[in-house]
Amino acid sequence: MCSNLIIITQKFTNYDIMTHNQIILTWGFNMTRINLSIGEKELKELDAIREREKISRSKLIREAIRLYKRECEKKDLENERKERIKNAIKIQDSWKKYSKGWNGVSEIRKWRQAR
Repeated sequence: MCSNLIIITQKFTNYDIMTHNQIILTWGFNMTRINLSIGEKELKELDAIREREKISRSKLIREAIRLYKRECEKKDLENERKERIKNAIKIQDSWKKYSKGWNGVSEIRKWRQAR
């Protein structure tokens, strides 16, 4: 059985009204009303965290959304970084064709020894 979590907006206020399986919360300007179904187990976990952290359900859900978004952005950045590395390797490999035996490592060693 799922409990419903109802989110309602209210401009310029900051309060939470809790009932058995519902919460009315505020979250700033231009808010949208949504219904959220959540399992009993997840609701109990949510409430346990909320009580431990001494924050409202609303704030906990907002923080969870922010953290999830941040993690997604980190993954996207990491994937972009990996793609750039792959492209750099491809470019280096293509340059090998034109180097005809030139060895960058030995060239750097020559310059270092010449100092």
